[in-house]
Amino acid sequence: MLKKVFVFIYLITPLLVSSQIRERLNQTDLERRNLNNKVKILVHKYYDVKNFKDSTYELRIENFFGPNSYKLVFNQEGYLQNRIGLEGKVDSLYQVTSWNYKYDDKNRILEEERIHFKYEDTVKWTYNYIGDSIIDVRQYDNTYKTLYFKYKQKDRQEILTTSNSDSSYISKSLFEYDKFDRLIRSEEYENKDFIQDLRIYTFKDSTSNQRFKELIIWPKFNDSFFMVFDYDQYGNQISWKQEWFDREEISTSRTEYEYDSENNWIEKRFFNYDNKLIHVVKREITYF
Repeated sequence: MLKKVFVFIYLITPLLVSSQIRERLNQTDLERRNLNNKVKILVHKYYDVKNFKDSTYELRIENFFGPNSYKLVFNQEGYLQNRIGLEGKVDSLYQVTSWNYKYDDKNRILEEERIHFKYEDTVKWTYNYIGDSIIDVRQYDNTYKTLYFKYKQKDRQEILTTSNSDSSYISKSLFEYDKFDRLIRSEEYENKDFIQDLRIYTFKDSTSNQRFKELIIWPKFNDSFFMVFDYDQYGNQISWKQEWFDREEISTSRTEYEYDSENNWIEKRFFNYDNKLIHVVKREITYF
């Protein structure tokens, strides 16, 4: 059971703490998603799998953590114009959120707005670029009112400070990059004086963005482990192995893909450490 818990935490944690902005400024949204050629629209449908004893299975859509299915619309330069969150059933998805993006003449993000129709909530982010080293981001919503994010670039480091409107909560994150602008270390302090989440990344070679190994140390959970990844010829992850330092325990998983004529995957099947199919993702891609 412990293995399942930590695998699950690992899978969702990058969504919660991966907040560096340097990659976003250095790559298009298509490049960050490893998408080839001029993609115009991508519909991403995420399914959980219900396995039966006779080796058959059923695809289901779960929305426990919000919409895992979505539609992306890109402009000619490869940047997101709109993201639509989708919920519902396998044969009838409907729109629940809408993200809209605005850019300056350098294709730097200026404004994001997320409208949640289900909960009648709107969140807005505005970006202010101060010289080449500081980016101020403000988040406006009904819950926190205003949150402040300050990114400071210094050589190969990026420092993020997050605070609320009265500064009663202040957190810090530090990201370190190599000479190829690849993230090699991240430190999350949250609102503490010591590291809460430490990650160190290594790569297979000097040019690839494919992470070979990731070391994770979680002082707040009193746990640490490392991940080893493998990729296919198109740069998509096909397997990972997770090992702990304090116990003889290994967890593995693998992923299978189907590709279109542009070498973008259109179906992904995720198998857990028991080699059981647990997730299926299907993508519909339209090109300019």
